[in-house]
Amino acid sequence: MPQVFDAKKKSEGRRRGGRYSPVFEELSKKRDSAVWSAFAVTPPNLRFETQEPDEKIILLLRQHPVVNLGWIVVAVGMALMPAFWEYLPFSWLPVRFQLATAVLWYLLVLAYVLEKFLNWYFNVYIVTDERVVDIDFHGLIHRNLAVTQIANVQDVNFVQTGGMAAIFNYGDVFIQTAAEQREFDFLRVPNPGRVVEILYMLQQEEQQEELEGRLK
Repeated sequence: MPQVFDAKKKSEGRRRGGRYSPVFEELSKKRDSAVWSAFAVTPPNLRFETQEPDEKIILLLRQHPVVNLGWIVVAVGMALMPAFWEYLPFSWLPVRFQLATAVLWYLLVLAYVLEKFLNWYFNVYIVTDERVVDIDFHGLIHRNLAVTQIANVQDVNFVQTGGMAAIFNYGDVFIQTAAEQREFDFLRVPNPGRVVEILYMLQQEEQQEELEGRLK
């Protein structure tokens, strides 16, 4: 299993030029500690693989849980299929062969569910006080990691399309950058308006640090 993040205690505040990050301090007052959440604000005791020693996580995002509904319905349908095998052509097989087939079928269903869940759980978008990190998880051994500095972010906007997105308040956040990778897309994340607001706050903090000569 690839190591994407782990829980380790770190100091709460981060000093920049002798001062704490105002954005981190403000958001820490409304902290969401659920690591499995699709929208976690300043989650404590959490680190990801390439995190710098004094870098603080501001947001941990996944796709909204409602996007899993499609594969959950498919999995339930697959799990119920053995109940209808008596109507299928191979129902004449001996009972022990039918039992073995059922066991193999449920193992297939379990593998399908695990793959879908792990893809949802480990495909994460992380915003720190310094960087934007997009971790794409493919299977058990492959992942793609894209990173840009907050200072490189030029524009941020979001789009909500369709009734489901409006009802459950999720959407796509698009981040334009001046880095080698020109665009970062946070797809179907919860509360996209709040994500954009926090990114703007971090942009302003970086600009203020640059003006004061405290930018790392």
